Amino acid sequence: MMPMLAAIAIASAPMSNEVTIYNQGFGLIKEVRVLNLKQGGQTVEVNDVASMIQPATVAIRSVTDPGSFQVLEQNYQYDLISPLAIE
Repeated sequence: MMPMLAAIAIASAPMSNEVTIYNQGFGLIKEVRVLNLKQGGQTVEVNDVASMIQPATVAIRSVTDPGSFQVLEQNYQYDLISPLAIE
């Protein structure tokens, strides 16, 4: 069995945004970001998302080749401690 190599891809800043506002403080944000994915398993990091995001509502797909990849796990980590946060 060959070992799986892990890679990290960082999503670009949004190239375009669409915003729909609903009642009770909810909104729908649609963003287009560039990801440079390689073949095989990797971690994708998306920064600069809203602190009150509903993680279960997040979806990701390719606009040029829908169905070309599969999300195996999704985690949401907000307000992680860092040396800059505690200064």
